[in-house]
Amino acid sequence: MGTHIPLEQMEPIREDIRGNFKNWIEQVQSGKNEIHLDDDPEPINVGLLFSGALENLYLLQEIDDANSILAVLKSQEMHHEAEIVSARWHEIQGNLDRAVQSYQAAHELSPEDIFILYRIGKMERLMGKTGKAMQAFEKCLSIEPDNLDVIIEIAGIHENANDYPKIVETYDKIYDLRPDLVSEKGMKKVYKKACKKSGVEGKYQ
Repeated sequence: MGTHIPLEQMEPIREDIRGNFKNWIEQVQSGKNEIHLDDDPEPINVGLLFSGALENLYLLQEIDDANSILAVLKSQEMHHEAEIVSARWHEIQGNLDRAVQSYQAAHELSPEDIFILYRIGKMERLMGKTGKAMQAFEKCLSIEPDNLDVIIEIAGIHENANDYPKIVETYDKIYDLRPDLVSEKGMKKVYKKACKKSGVEGKYQ
């Protein structure tokens, strides 16, 4: 069973989302491409902010599509942000090919943006395009070698391929970054099997 929010609690949530959405739109219209949230000391790019809020806005029927958001972003020449929002909208609609196209367009505008490369890798992996996913994830690591989320995705690809030496290699990297995961039972089982099957002596056996 899914979670159920009582109707009397829905309207305050809806009002809060409406208020935030209106505030963010007004700040974009004033030319800001980063916004400070109350509980975060660092400003957040509006493309990430809107892409993170899109699903709730859609489910609560506050928006039927992303066109109004895209129009406001493009009116302020925020094309990178618009492509991120467009990509996320396509994700929500299940149009993964079009999501990749928008993420690729955003990547061309901001080649060093790890978030965009990571999302490209995720979409390609979901579509079963493992080679393209690996290319995106490897680009991520060339920029940020210790990105744990990316390394976990790569480990998953190696697990699906039963590439035992690579499983050991990527798990060693994960454990280097997060020693607390060494005791996690599910991961430990996969790691021990990979060490045994590959004949590779892992650092954390």
